[in-house]
Amino acid sequence: MSKLGKREPNKIFRLEELYDEINDVLENDIVLSGVRVKAEVSSYKMYPSGHIYITLVEKASQKDKDGKDVFLRLTCKWFKGFNQFSKDKTKIKVGDVITVFGTVNCYNANSQVSIIVKSVFLTDEEGQAKAEREKRRLELEQKGYFDPAHKKPQAPKYPRAIGIITSEAGDARYDIEKTVQKKNPYVQLYLLHSSVQGAGAGASIANAIRFFDKKEDVDIIIIGRGGGDKLDLTAFDDVEVVEAIYHCNTYIIAGTGHTPNRTLADYAVDKLSNNPTDAAYDAVFDVVSELEKIDNQIERMNSSIYTKYDDYAHWLEKTRLEIENKSPVLKLNNRFAELEGYSRDMSHNILRVLNLYENALGSMTAGVQMNSPKVRLEGMESDLTHLTENINMNIRERFTEKWNACVSEIKMLDAQNPAKKLIGGFGYIEKAGEPITSVNDVQVNDEINIKVHDGELMAQVVTIQSNPAKVE
Repeated sequence: MSKLGKREPNKIFRLEELYDEINDVLENDIVLSGVRVKAEVSSYKMYPSGHIYITLVEKASQKDKDGKDVFLRLTCKWFKGFNQFSKDKTKIKVGDVITVFGTVNCYNANSQVSIIVKSVFLTDEEGQAKAEREKRRLELEQKGYFDPAHKKPQAPKYPRAIGIITSEAGDARYDIEKTVQKKNPYVQLYLLHSSVQGAGAGASIANAIRFFDKKEDVDIIIIGRGGGDKLDLTAFDDVEVVEAIYHCNTYIIAGTGHTPNRTLADYAVDKLSNNPTDAAYDAVFDVVSELEKIDNQIERMNSSIYTKYDDYAHWLEKTRLEIENKSPVLKLNNRFAELEGYSRDMSHNILRVLNLYENALGSMTAGVQMNSPKVRLEGMESDLTHLTENINMNIRERFTEKWNACVSEIKMLDAQNPAKKLIGGFGYIEKAGEPITSVNDVQVNDEINIKVHDGELMAQVVTIQSNPAKVE
């Protein structure tokens, strides 16, 4: 490191050597090594490390080429080792006037001149920038520029297009675009680059508002920028910006900075959001999430429909089997099968009995032949004849009894036959092969098929009239 008194004339410095030389001069200068500066606080940030960074601001005596005020800015670094015992460090806020004591330093990383603060003194004075801004706010408020009754109550729920007013190179632009595309990719986005700080920034923002207000498809305008201290937001305190917002017919949302300090534009807009991302979130309806909900509902409905379909298919199959089991044809076939079984059993029994009597007769004949008593033979022949008649009579009676029971059963089944009723003026009505059991099964102009005992009729429904007495 170079030391004062040992510098070489006409020496060619490297950048690091030059910064070291500058800081040597500043640290050893009797004024700049212990300088006192009084100015208004534009930014005051306390970090978890204990270090405090302050931005001081003062209005310059000369205005810029557009006649706007110019503000001078100075960064101060109040490290933990110097501020840990200060009682004022928690009282200082933006807009206060303070006096700082420290050493002027040139930080070589960004070529920024700052003050390494050793102590800070809070004054009772009010900052000029704060006072002028408050005066301007009151004047605009008296003109009605901040009147809630003048603001548009609600943003369009489904905007066709959104006009974005910010710097094309800033993070705010990408935060807005990313958020809108995530929630509603169907919205058209227009970006109009505007200076958001520095000379002419206020006029640039106001012109952009007026431009988008004339576009018919732009339903919402978003103005915003990224974070910064209070001085960085002065463009949004410009009267021209407030007037442009007041006279704008399009809904305007402001997402200006990540700071609790409100600009005058924030008071005039229809909707105030905390930052550009929140402004984009407030501007659009979450179509993507809504479509996902609809898809989920459709999936649940389809699942329910398939479940119901399976349940009804099983019920129909069960009903079909029950109907088949109760069919008159099936019952008649079962009865005929039973009758055939009875006939087989009777034939078997008759043959068995005849065989028994034939064997008995053979035995008797053999006995007669062996004994040769004619009278006994004739008596036995008479008994045999009588027994044969009884057997035949019993067989005929039992067969007749079974036959009559079968005939009665057949008559009963025949009486229950649906086709039998058709002869008495009744008809069987179908639609598309399905029976019609209620007036609710058909609609006017439906074609129906009517079966009677000697043919079928095709008809068309002209009117439908319910029978109230039959409705449960």
